[in-house]
Amino acid sequence: MQKIIGIICILIGLWLLWCGYNVDHSVGSEFTKTFTGSPLGKATHNYVAGLIIGLLGVGLIFWKQFKF
Repeated sequence: MQKIIGIICILIGLWLLWCGYNVDHSVGSEFTKTFTGSPLGKATHNYVAGLIIGLLGVGLIFWKQFKF
């Protein structure tokens, strides 16, 4: 059961990273970067959440004593 949850976490993390990439390279994001100089916060939040959830999934799969 722990490995199944780990795989699901990895898939959700990859999906969040992909969504963050799409938001980061959207027309609205490029417009915001051009005029304000700062990227959208939503892309950064998706990148960070995807990384954390993906690492949690890897931990669930490979670390035997990590109980969820």
